[in-house]
Amino acid sequence: MEVPKLVIGVKGAKDIENTKLGVLAKNGSAAQKWRVVYADGKGEPNKGQPNKGGLVNPPYGMKPGEAFYLRSRLPMQRVMDINDNATNK
Repeated sequence: MEVPKLVIGVKGAKDIENTKLGVLAKNGSAAQKWRVVYADGKGEPNKGQPNKGGLVNPPYGMKPGEAFYLRSRLPMQRVMDINDNATNK
């Protein structure tokens, strides 16, 4: 039995405020695609190049120790927000 690949996605692909996210079986839709946006506004790092702290960006291109948020690939490009008091209903 093959284990499905799971991703974080917008439930029902609804591009409206406060739509719940879920862990869903990967289907490749825009509702399951995210763009990493760094708080410094400098965009994507160069893979394998030193960042401002002298640390080398890993081959997958994340900036170690840098603040970021995730922006949806749906048309309104909403930002993922995690609420500490959220319930999974």
